Amino acid sequence: MSRTFTELTNDANAANWIPTEDYANLILEGVVCYGQLSANGISALEYNMAAGNGDTVNVRTVTARTHSCATSGCGCLSVTSNTLSDVKIQVYQWGDYDKICDWTSWKANGNILQVVAKEMAKRMAKCRDAQIWTQLAGATPNVTGRTKAVWSVKESIVSTTCCAYQFDLYNSIVSVRQHLIGDCYNPDVLLLHPYAAAYLYYKEGSVMPNFGSTIKFSADGSKIETLLGMRVIEVAVAAADDSSPASAGDEVAIILDSSRAFGEVFGKKPELHSFYDGKCNATELTVWQYWGSGVLDANAIGVVTS
Repeated sequence: MSRTFTELTNDANAANWIPTEDYANLILEGVVCYGQLSANGISALEYNMAAGNGDTVNVRTVTARTHSCATSGCGCLSVTSNTLSDVKIQVYQWGDYDKICDWTSWKANGNILQVVAKEMAKRMAKCRDAQIWTQLAGATPNVTGRTKAVWSVKESIVSTTCCAYQFDLYNSIVSVRQHLIGDCYNPDVLLLHPYAAAYLYYKEGSVMPNFGSTIKFSADGSKIETLLGMRVIEVAVAAADDSSPASAGDEVAIILDSSRAFGEVFGKKPELHSFYDGKCNATELTVWQYWGSGVLDANAIGVVTS
């Protein structure tokens, strides 16, 4: 058994030679979900905007032609015009700031500046994800499906209730998907809160329910990759509260046609700047990004709510 230097010498004064703390190599980073939505292939538009063009991007739109194609007898065709319009995406500046005393950095075990810079970058990505979810959930969707039971979360998820919720959630997703297909959209992305997605992992004993063949899991079975061919993304920012059960009206799932539904614009990717303040013996860290996002076609979005 190991002994401390104090124990071996029986001299309390030797304690001054012994570090009071030891640091492992591991740095336990801040827990934050990020980068699940922004620049993750759910946007029809991922546009880099050059400087000198204002702060708004216009996305041109044109309506489908809906006139009757048939004429009777020797009748003439009537002029029917498409409506040409645009959707605006506003770009804003987003930032983060910290000031770290160099005296503190010198005393500390580890590179404080590097760690803080990484956390600031993660925060920028989290803010983008939060805005994207808010905009998708706040749009007036093409169709809204509602689960029959308010979905349970966290501690309320128990095996005795899994199957009713499981079929309820699955059937609601199918209904919304099929409605979008019926309106000529191509729903290819399914956004799910992890608590709701839990029901799609459940098995009765060791057997998946009969719709299990429509769900593709990762090789190790730890992640749902597709459902009915739609790419599944479990989004931690999907619900504003973690109450159990969730409030009626909470978005359980969002189904979208990623070729039409949403767009995001970068005027400047996140940039880190550091400045040494000699008067205060401190280093200032700032991160700035110019970014905006918006719904392009709300009819390309379907929602399942509790």
